[in-house]
Amino acid sequence: MLGPSSTNRFSADARSLPHGVVAALTVTALLLSVTSADAAQQRSQFDIAVELVQLQVGVADASGRFVRGLSADDFVVVVDGDPRPAQVVYEIDLRGEDRRGVAAMAMAAARPAEEERPVAARRHFLLFFDFSFTTRRGIIESRRAALDFVAKNIRESDLVGVATASRYGINLLTPFTSNHETVDRAIQGLGLASGGDLIAGGFEAEESIQEALAELQNGRGGGGALEVLPALEFREYVAQVSNYTDQLVQFGEMLQAIEGRKHFVMFSAGFEDRALVGADLDELSAQAEARATSPAAVASTDPEMSWGAAEVRDGMKQVVDMFRSADAVVHAIDPSGLRSERAGHQALTYLATGTGGEAYWNSNDLGIALTAIEEATASFYMIAYRKSRSDAGTVDIEVRVQRPGVQVTSAPERLTPPPEFVAMNEMQRQLQLAEVLADDVDRRDIAFDSLVTTFPARGEHTARAALVLEINGLEIDRIAARRGTDEIQFEIAGFALGEDDTIVDEFRRKVRVDVAAMRQVGRLQDQAFRYSDYVDVPAGAGRLRLLLREAEVGGLSATTQPYYAYTAEAGEGMIVARPMIVDDVTTPSLPDPEARFDPLEFEGRRFAPMAAPTAIAGGSVEVLVIVYNIPRHPVSGQHLAGLVLELEEAASGDSYRIQDFKILGTSSTEEMAATRMLVQVDIPGHIRPGDARLWARIVDQVSGERREEQTALFINSR
Repeated sequence: MLGPSSTNRFSADARSLPHGVVAALTVTALLLSVTSADAAQQRSQFDIAVELVQLQVGVADASGRFVRGLSADDFVVVVDGDPRPAQVVYEIDLRGEDRRGVAAMAMAAARPAEEERPVAARRHFLLFFDFSFTTRRGIIESRRAALDFVAKNIRESDLVGVATASRYGINLLTPFTSNHETVDRAIQGLGLASGGDLIAGGFEAEESIQEALAELQNGRGGGGALEVLPALEFREYVAQVSNYTDQLVQFGEMLQAIEGRKHFVMFSAGFEDRALVGADLDELSAQAEARATSPAAVASTDPEMSWGAAEVRDGMKQVVDMFRSADAVVHAIDPSGLRSERAGHQALTYLATGTGGEAYWNSNDLGIALTAIEEATASFYMIAYRKSRSDAGTVDIEVRVQRPGVQVTSAPERLTPPPEFVAMNEMQRQLQLAEVLADDVDRRDIAFDSLVTTFPARGEHTARAALVLEINGLEIDRIAARRGTDEIQFEIAGFALGEDDTIVDEFRRKVRVDVAAMRQVGRLQDQAFRYSDYVDVPAGAGRLRLLLREAEVGGLSATTQPYYAYTAEAGEGMIVARPMIVDDVTTPSLPDPEARFDPLEFEGRRFAPMAAPTAIAGGSVEVLVIVYNIPRHPVSGQHLAGLVLELEEAASGDSYRIQDFKILGTSSTEEMAATRMLVQVDIPGHIRPGDARLWARIVDQVSGERREEQTALFINSR
């Protein structure tokens, strides 16, 4: 036995390691993730996500002022004629917050600290730039106003997305995200000479701005008015509009995957009114006069030029119906300014009023409209009603307030709640995943724990961060019961973000878990599924965004953890990585393993660190300790450093030196100047149950230099 009081030199020989029971796991390369949270809390939030439908509701008194202090008893939700009580109520009033960003929402302090604000209780703004029916000047003005809106009006709690429409289709540049710097960058990239140029590239924003200014000097250009069009050109225009409305319908369907109200801020001049409602009285008179004087005019006249195209009206109705069911409110802003001669306001008004929004035009200051939108959406209640198994996919909703003098000013009237994951189409699944990736808010549909440990960079090698995912057996059992099968497939992804929030590395995997094989091993509550993987990261600070999704039933969890990666160049002193408590379950091997240094590999075995380690007082655990730049004896090559282990009770702060531990084996690599030690640690029997910290200290016997790191664990009594 090697203890801190016996000798301070590590053995250079590694002993063979026993292999424990291997859970049956199959790994394929594609998609994966990681999160961390208390299992009981996560299970509760999962139930809410599945059973409750969340709505944003505006209320006001007779004078139009927002009414505060309402409770669940004040609301009733009538679903297809069936009254249901409100199960959850959050009061949201952002008017007192700094518009340039406040992390906490109003009333947050009144809620329990552990209760997280639902994503559905946050404002979702989708900034939609319509290149199809907007001039270059309008795009530049929209871009300028949107940047100002994000800088001055958006709160830190708001989620913002950016999308464009052009003849190439609708393009989602950023999903809903709280990373407003990403939104800024997406908007700054707009303003290209045309929608085609945006897609194809080749134009600089500054060049297009110069074109827009020249356009202003020469009068309004672009847009293509329909003043005197032959029937054939009119039909071509109608086909373009119909394709546009079809794309909006598909986009609205995709938005159904996102919980909560979506504010669709639409920068567009709108398409020509006559495509929707036909010619005005003056135009009808002119057409009648032409038909009376020219037989050719009679033969070439398309009735839809006079009365509007039926397919456009049908398409617009479908857009409004789809957006209403997705709880997406259109706020239409014509950026053409006071000089606009284009008559596209019928379409903008139809979309806005049909979804509960407003249409704005004839103003050179788009900020006025954006400020009005922000103020109108700053105060509301998030309420939730319980779903019924008999509910249709799309339901009619009426929200009532049972307090005298209070009226509902905004609420969904027809809603398709976010579908179960199995019912989502691929676009909805990708939007849901993109939203979670882009946002730093934790989601907890699936309970799991995670651990992030960094290993230093050296020479030409980048630093590595190991991501460890752990799902306890009870959660595995719950998911298997929901699926009705003992085979579960998880999608896991890890994304490393640098200091500028750009993705520096990522991994995506699919892993199948054979629950039947786990049951054969023993009780599921005594087991856990573990997975570990790597991302390469630059030295310095960063964040790791970890995602987990069950591939069939759905359920999406995510968390973001900060990291700091060191360099381990020779002569820079010792570095100790976080000690990792490992178990006897071998994790699946990584796909396409690299030949480079693998910190978690030892004597042909790849360790499974425990993200939520537990130990029994009087029992033992195995700990992997990795130290860089340990000094060596110049002749024997032996390590001239000692290991000290200490256990600290979190509640009392009492610390106890571990007198007895065994170094089961050591392994060194010159490439990274790293030494791995597998240590068996005996937990003292007098340690009280509860949270604890295990400290690993390395002491240089020559210089007296000390380096230490700690890991958390939970102590159980026998």
